[in-house]
Amino acid sequence: MILIIILGLLTMPAAYASTPPSPHVTIYSTYKSSNQDLYIPVNSTGIQVYPDWHVYLYGQGSFDFSINGSTVESGVSLGAFNFTYIWNLPGRAYANATLTFQGVSYRFSDIITGPLSNRVIQSVTVSSSYSGQDQFLTVQPGVSGALMYPHWIVTMQSTTNESYSVYLNGQELMSGYVYGSKTVDFNVSGSSATVTIGLGNQVYKYPNELVATIPIQKYYGPKPPPLQYTLSEYEFGIARAFVASAFAIIIALFTARKYLLEKERREVVRI
Repeated sequence: MILIIILGLLTMPAAYASTPPSPHVTIYSTYKSSNQDLYIPVNSTGIQVYPDWHVYLYGQGSFDFSINGSTVESGVSLGAFNFTYIWNLPGRAYANATLTFQGVSYRFSDIITGPLSNRVIQSVTVSSSYSGQDQFLTVQPGVSGALMYPHWIVTMQSTTNESYSVYLNGQELMSGYVYGSKTVDFNVSGSSATVTIGLGNQVYKYPNELVATIPIQKYYGPKPPPLQYTLSEYEFGIARAFVASAFAIIIALFTARKYLLEKERREVVRI
């Protein structure tokens, strides 16, 4: 096991001179002559890091750094202190570490040390949008019957150069290669769709997803007020109104005729 201890008050590199993510502790790792740094969050579990750890402590107080229960470094910080620890584990081994500073313990469980070149990290995220709307609907791989919009957006990420292909209802839409991050989009028609995405050796399936033909607000928006009348009631009401109007006209005609007759009789009497 190789242990390199840097004593005294040291000035941090310019890249880490800003306020650290942890109020009192910052840890990052490097690998041999590589120019890459990997930040190590405190209280991490199952992450992969480089074997050379650089630990920065801020503030005054005692500290203790242990590996698998055995102390490998301890001392007192008078304001700013850092040290480097180089893990000497065979291959890609798991280990546990604990850093206690100012009475607070920071734990690192099932840490994997070593180069990252043998590990492929990839992911696929799928979302959808509707024209004129600022909302998105997403779906997880393997979920069937999820409500989606017609315009699909697929974002793929991979730490190595991998081939990809996108299938819609069994027909290949597009294919190519992705290294880092790549986003593709396409439109889906019909009431449902099955999308399959292949990335490297992994297959992500989205079977029989429902396709919304109207904005989501119309699915779950406020319901219209209840109907006051049924169609038959409405038609019956119109018929009753028509009959009532007809009777009113007939009565008005008889009333007018009676008035005219009375008027004629009065005029005849005057003569």
